[in-house]
Amino acid sequence: MNQPGLTLLGGQLLEFEDGNEANIIGKREVPLSRRAIERFARFRSPFNHPTVMFRKKAILALGGYERLDFLEDYLLWAKLIATGAVVTNCPDVLLLMRSGANLYGRRGGMKYFRNYCLLRRKLHSMGIINSFQVIIGDFAVLSSSLVPTYVRGLLYKKILHKG
Repeated sequence: MNQPGLTLLGGQLLEFEDGNEANIIGKREVPLSRRAIERFARFRSPFNHPTVMFRKKAILALGGYERLDFLEDYLLWAKLIATGAVVTNCPDVLLLMRSGANLYGRRGGMKYFRNYCLLRRKLHSMGIINSFQVIIGDFAVLSSSLVPTYVRGLLYKKILHKG
C-alpha cells in the first residue's frame, strides 16, 4: 500500500467456529475509503483490531490506549480519525479468527453497555457523531446487551458479520 503519511492500516477478516478453519461463519468487512471509514465509525469500530498495523509514534502522541474495557481499540481509532490521521483498510482478508459464544458473551451485559455509552459520549465530544446518533447507538447496544448470548450470536452472524 503506497500511501504517504499512512498512520494505520487494517484489513478484512473471516471468522470460523468449532476449531475448524473450514467452518467459516462470517466475514467482518470494514470500509476502505477515508469517508466510508468515518461513516462506519459512527456506529462500529472501522478497523478489525487483530489486522491493524500502526505507527507507534502517532499512537504515543495521542496518549496510547485509554482504559475503557472492551472498547479501547475503537476509542483509539476514533482519536486517530478525529485528528485527521491517514488511515485505511485494504480489501484483502488478512486473518482467520476463531469466533463463538465467548466473543458474543463479551459483547453483552451492563458493564459492556455502560462502557459503550461512555465511548459514544467521547465520540460525540470529538465530533464523530451527533446527539441523535448517540441516542440511536445507545438504544441499539442496550437492546443487544440485554438479549441472551445465543441471540446476540445470531445477530452477529446474520447481520453484522455476514458470511
